Amino acid sequence: MLNTIGFLGCGNMGGAIARAVCKAADPQNVWLANRTAAKAEALAAELGCNTTINDEVAGRCDLIFLAVKPQMMEELLAPLRFTLAERPSRFVLCSMAAGLSIARIQEMAGGDYPVIRIMPNTPASVGEGMIQYCSVNVTAEEEAAFCQLMAPAGRLDAVAEGMIDAASCGALTIEKLEAMTCVCSVGLDMIAIPGDTKATTISGIIADEMAIGMVNQKTTAVRLIPVIGKKVGDTVEFGGLLGYAPVMPVNSFDCSAFINRGGRIPAPIHSFKN
Repeated sequence: MLNTIGFLGCGNMGGAIARAVCKAADPQNVWLANRTAAKAEALAAELGCNTTINDEVAGRCDLIFLAVKPQMMEELLAPLRFTLAERPSRFVLCSMAAGLSIARIQEMAGGDYPVIRIMPNTPASVGEGMIQYCSVNVTAEEEAAFCQLMAPAGRLDAVAEGMIDAASCGALTIEKLEAMTCVCSVGLDMIAIPGDTKATTISGIIADEMAIGMVNQKTTAVRLIPVIGKKVGDTVEFGGLLGYAPVMPVNSFDCSAFINRGGRIPAPIHSFKN
């Protein structure tokens, strides 16, 4: 089934998943390859697994994790097309690249191969991850074996691919997230917005959340990240535990007149309730 596991890339996310997989599989069946060999060697020494080169992983492993950034995926897969095409045995590709659909991964790999797409986070290395995944051309047995290998990473949740792409394709907007906070009242957290967003626009979003918190008598918070040099549709990599985020659009209407009026939004006063 999925007896040998390979990693193409050993960065923060690839390393986190490798640490989890080595708890479920024999580390001697895990092979690491990285553009900087020293990084793969250091991780292999920590986990007790093996190092090799990209072509060897592509040619020998049953499950191949594609653990590179989206902008590096085509450069990674182009030299491996022939090796993958010549393989006599079945294999599964597993991509963790943000914003790259399964169809795009298959196109770059050069074939209609079985692909699992995951959205992991680095707490996976300590078993506290929340990982959504979807797949194409993967058998039930392969999916079960994959979930068993990934179990030490945390909780896995099978979803439709459209759910993974909800924010990047525009189905999930800041306005929708604001509406959700009327129910769950947690606020807006770690949302990337265009770097040229006006300060008054950001202030208007904060004022919206303050008003929602006051009416619902709950605490709300706003953590927006204007990413300099990025525009709507781009993806920003924060690194480490912070992961990545698509740059989301903000409302284009000007709220400067409202914000510049000043004033205060009062905290909820529970004694006013009947």
